[in-house]
Amino acid sequence: MKTKILLLFTCLIIFSSFKPLQQSDDNQLYKVIIFKWVKNEKGEEQKKVVIIDQDGSLIVNGQNIKSKVDINAFAKAINKFIKVEKLVKEPAYNGPPTVATPPNNGEQSISISVTKLNDFNVEKEFDYNSRYFSKKIKKSSDGNIDIYKYLQSDDLKVLKKVIQ
Repeated sequence: MKTKILLLFTCLIIFSSFKPLQQSDDNQLYKVIIFKWVKNEKGEEQKKVVIIDQDGSLIVNGQNIKSKVDINAFAKAINKFIKVEKLVKEPAYNGPPTVATPPNNGEQSISISVTKLNDFNVEKEFDYNSRYFSKKIKKSSDGNIDIYKYLQSDDLKVLKKVIQ
């Protein structure tokens, strides 16, 4: 009997120490979308959509990939990005989606859209949730994206690999 209790107690301690990856504060992310639209000097286009969901999984151009980001570190970095870059929260709305502005030849348009989990949960009646939004037009040769400077090295490597 003592052995069974000891075994049960040991199992409870071991399994209770494992925590699933989940975000830890009120600034939880529902989804981050990075849209990169590049036009080279000849006018040839390349588009890439990267979605990071609430558990850190990445979806690139509609395909799930095996790489993930550390969602806690990533959420902290994104929240710092929002604060430092002074992104304004766009309200939720119904109606047609906003259309991306195409870049000129030799330019790239980079849009970053952040939807927080709390906003998603309270705005289910809207077609489009409120979001924090950033858009920059840069030379097509510029490989940096504004959020890169806020990310930890592991997450930075993952995103650079899928966004390039």
